[in-house]
Amino acid sequence: MDDLRKQVDLIHDDLFKLFIQRIKLTEKIWIEKIQSNANYVDLSREQFLIHQHDHCSEFVANPEMKKAYHFFIEQLINSNKEYLKKYIENYKKAPHAE
Repeated sequence: MDDLRKQVDLIHDDLFKLFIQRIKLTEKIWIEKIQSNANYVDLSREQFLIHQHDHCSEFVANPEMKKAYHFFIEQLINSNKEYLKKYIENYKKAPHAE
């Protein structure tokens, strides 16, 4: 069991690194959206991200796993949006070079 837990720990380390990478990219995306007066939220993109792997063999064989994945991605998207709302508030308050 210890070896399995070590493997899970390594996955969590990878998830952490990917989360930070994702946050930094979405910060840049939202700044570009501000500069181009685009909508922050793109619901069709969110739905694509949630459902893009629906036909993978693991999810076809195990619909509960697919449901758990959907929940995971929805939570990721929603927590990212909440973070970005505060990030953008601070960005708008700060002076920027034109």
